[in-house]
Amino acid sequence: MIHLDVMDKGILILLAMILLLPLRAEEEMSTEFLKVPNDFLQQIEAEEEKNRKIEITLEPKADGDIRDVVIHFRNISDHTVHILRTLDGSLQGLYYPHYTFSVSNLNSEEAVPRAGGGCGNRFGLYDGLKWPEDYLISIEPNETYSRSMKIPYQLKSSESYSVRFEYLIPKYILSEKRPLRDTKGNWYRYPLNIWTGSVKTEPLVINHNQTEVATP
Repeated sequence: MIHLDVMDKGILILLAMILLLPLRAEEEMSTEFLKVPNDFLQQIEAEEEKNRKIEITLEPKADGDIRDVVIHFRNISDHTVHILRTLDGSLQGLYYPHYTFSVSNLNSEEAVPRAGGGCGNRFGLYDGLKWPEDYLISIEPNETYSRSMKIPYQLKSSESYSVRFEYLIPKYILSEKRPLRDTKGNWYRYPLNIWTGSVKTEPLVINHNQTEVATP
């Protein structure tokens, strides 16, 4: 019979734990990641991806205040385009897609302060919404999707501003394994069939007397 002292037993236990670590990690990985439906994981053909194009325009919202605008996403290609709604952190540039407003005061060189409010913690995905179905927006060829938004800056009705909006989601994010999470700590990947790239509006000039799109 082989007798092991306390140190030998400790070494054997440590070796066993090291050998089991990959299995443990694989087990946690399989339960931590929630699957994306197969329909949303189909890789887009290179030629189709090349031809998928959108353009966006910005206009003031009727009967809204100075911060209320409407963003129009128009599909100008021959293929259906899939974009994403705002995530918890899109406006802050924490999660893609970035919904970025650039605002400058035409009456002053001072920076325009951002509007406050909201929770400090950003998780990417909201409670009660299913990923990715509840976030996907499908725009058919020559069709337009419009949504109202509030400019996240402190604007004064006595001042004039130039406002521009950008929608951004880079292609590399589709290959990331842990780019998104929800409030429960589950991790998600982005669908492979969404439109990627950057598109910007022309500047929108806003003041208390009139609102107009600036001439490029």
